[in-house]
Amino acid sequence: MSLRDQAHSGTLTDKQSAALNLVKEGLGDKEIAELLGVSRGAVSNRITHGILPRLGANNRAHAVYLAMTRGILDW
Repeated sequence: MSLRDQAHSGTLTDKQSAALNLVKEGLGDKEIAELLGVSRGAVSNRITHGILPRLGANNRAHAVYLAMTRGILDW
């Protein structure tokens, strides 16, 4: 699968799933970055340019909803 296909596949990497699960818990970029050991910019980039397009989501809340309904994240 090419990178372009992966970008719209609806699946997430382990790092993306971890970040989105923390979004689901209500954490902001700063807190997520501290927990994952990455920069705040990396978290924002991972969500905006990785997770949202892969899921076809309009925003973070929509991404969490889509991931939960698709079984990517637990309810």
